Amino acid sequence: MTNFVDFIEWLEVTYEVASKSKNINWLFKPHPLENWYGGLKVKELFSKTPKNIKILNSNEDSFTALNVSDFV
Repeated sequence: MTNFVDFIEWLEVTYEVASKSKNINWLFKPHPLENWYGGLKVKELFSKTPKNIKILNSNEDSFTALNVSDFV
């Protein structure tokens, strides 16, 4: 990752863009082993989300999200 300091910075920038893109629905899904790794959780990082952003649970099926998406 050469454009960002770390994954958190990348996620924050992406979230900021998503928040401004009101005509696009965004799904953010934590890594399945987020709890095992410890540290900051995606849901803790973004406690308030606009209507066009949904934070999925880490145990939700990724294929379901892919099947209902127009773009990934």
